Amino acid sequence: MIGVSCICLTYGRSWLLAEAVEAYLRQDYDGPSELVVVNDFEGITLTVEDERCKPNQAIRVVNLPKRMTSLNDKFDLGVKMAEHELVCM
Repeated sequence: MIGVSCICLTYGRSWLLAEAVEAYLRQDYDGPSELVVVNDFEGITLTVEDERCKPNQAIRVVNLPKRMTSLNDKFDLGVKMAEHELVCM
């Protein structure tokens, strides 16, 4: 089965991140999937801990030490961090 990597870009917006994580956890895809959260808000370290993850789901947060120069660079980093064949925003 094809694995899916979902890329979520954030700049320390924890209230919106909660909605994105909720949407990811509610998806009904049975194959392997992951949510890769890329946060480049300097000085803010985000974590996601949710016991509702299914065995085939994963949530990874990448906290960067400083703001990236462009949104494209940030997206490219998220894609490089993806572990599955299919990548989506």
